[in-house]
Amino acid sequence: MRKYISQLVTELSQIEQLRAENERLRELLQFKKAAKMELIPVEVVARNPSNTSATLTIDKGSNAGLTRNMPVITTEGLAGRLLRVEPFSAEVILLTDPRPGNSMSGVIERTRELVYIYGGGKKGTCLVKPSDLSVRLQTGDRILTSESSLYFPKNLLIGEIVEVQESEDGFEQQAFLEPAVDFSRMEYLYVVQEK
Repeated sequence: MRKYISQLVTELSQIEQLRAENERLRELLQFKKAAKMELIPVEVVARNPSNTSATLTIDKGSNAGLTRNMPVITTEGLAGRLLRVEPFSAEVILLTDPRPGNSMSGVIERTRELVYIYGGGKKGTCLVKPSDLSVRLQTGDRILTSESSLYFPKNLLIGEIVEVQESEDGFEQQAFLEPAVDFSRMEYLYVVQEK
């Protein structure tokens, strides 16, 4: 009887995992249908465990039409862009990666003013700097991709400002942005085909 109960518990667990995966896939399918972009669905197959970079590997590459710097998104918002592309896989550099050059422009949703976002903020955040001294950041501001972005379609959610720091004289600001995407839970993503 114990063996039978143990077997039923195992089967129930497997059914629950399949139900949860089915739910996630349905959500992704609905998102793809609603999106006004050409999207290629991909799956995460590996993560970089290093503390000096924030990358992951997806299951499609150049054979699926992927090229370097294509944007990568989830249903929650922007995740990053393609860094290296092989025939059957690609490496995604996430927004939080601290390497030089991992930056982009964005806009404050509230005011539509331009800001610059850099990977490598503290504790999984991105650093945000205003485009000039007249731009004032506030905690809770949502940041979107800008029209002038080199790689990303406009108005994708990047994240929300969680902390604002001011210089001693009060003229300069910088802020920390928490990405909209939970990078620790990503399994399925989309690569955006066209800007």
